[in-house]
Amino acid sequence: MIELDALNWGPNWLNRSLAEPHDFIRRIDEATAGDVWVADGNYRLALPNILRGATDLIWLDFNRSVVMARVHPPFTDPRHSAGRALARYGEPRAVPQMVGQGASDPLGLGHLRRQAGAV
Repeated sequence: MIELDALNWGPNWLNRSLAEPHDFIRRIDEATAGDVWVADGNYRLALPNILRGATDLIWLDFNRSVVMARVHPPFTDPRHSAGRALARYGEPRAVPQMVGQGASDPLGLGHLRRQAGAV
């Protein structure tokens, strides 16, 4: 299984697809060099390289309401999530699939500023 997010995100949330696109593509090419693989993710930059070696494509095209319900289930009060985030303010949290690459979710002002700048 090739997780494109794991190939893209580096230490301190380095976005290789933007900061180091050649490195990101090199990582994809190395990961897809074998005969059998499954890639998970969606990066426009990666698509030509993924499709070049793919034999099948499964495209999940859910409508926005389905996606958002899964991100924030109706039974979860958004105030609870915000409160939990504020209670952990500045506390680094490891992102399980990216721990080995030094990525963590800091929940600090720097992180919020980066996110605001990305919008």
